[in-house]
Amino acid sequence: MAKAIHMMVRVQDEARSVDFYDRAFGMRIADRFDFDDFTLVYLRNSENDFEVELTVNKGREQPYQHGDGYGHVAFAVADLGVEWSDVPLLIAGQFLGAFIGAILVWLAYLVHWGETEDPGLKLAVFSTGPAIRNTAANLITEIIGTFMLVFGVVAIFENEAAAALGAFFVGLLVLGIGMALGGPTGYAINPARDLGPRIIHAIVPIPGKGTSDWEYSWIPVVGPVVGGVIGALAAKAIFDL
Repeated sequence: MAKAIHMMVRVQDEARSVDFYDRAFGMRIADRFDFDDFTLVYLRNSENDFEVELTVNKGREQPYQHGDGYGHVAFAVADLGVEWSDVPLLIAGQFLGAFIGAILVWLAYLVHWGETEDPGLKLAVFSTGPAIRNTAANLITEIIGTFMLVFGVVAIFENEAAAALGAFFVGLLVLGIGMALGGPTGYAINPARDLGPRIIHAIVPIPGKGTSDWEYSWIPVVGPVVGGVIGALAAKAIFDL
């Protein structure tokens, strides 16, 4: 059974917010970290292990409203083995998203397919491909990229200061991986991201589309799986998860 252990909310007035959580829930300041642009205040109650994180952005003049500034909730899992039952559904969800995204892209470029002569460019709209076709080198690149993604995401959220802007830093991480490692293979770093659109490319009607390059297709699947596992194991060892 999953258990809520942490919640982050953005507040404009630190003093009023601290006073509210104290009077309403008996939660008091346990830690406070002050940075140049924002302050993180952690509130806890001695009777339970739930924690509230208040993020105070300096210079904020207007109160927050729905959709204006994100927050997050963290859960702990007593028996991780039970949660593995959700893995097939999560994988299916990722592939469904990839299918839908690829179909939307196909529709967006509908009038361009017939005007584009190069079948390789048409495939590149959907899936990745190597700049230099070398099985070992291409596989290693995908392993490294996905290792950096998984390890980097864990590192970000293990840092309390960075976790407050976790989505932003993860976006920068993906951008950095793409800029550094995107050239050799197009950096799939997720099996669903490449295989899902590649399947749609093979199914939908595209004038002169050519092959879906199934000979290469296993690399952006196997590489990310191997890199992800190594990254997770390394993160677990280093961060004592």
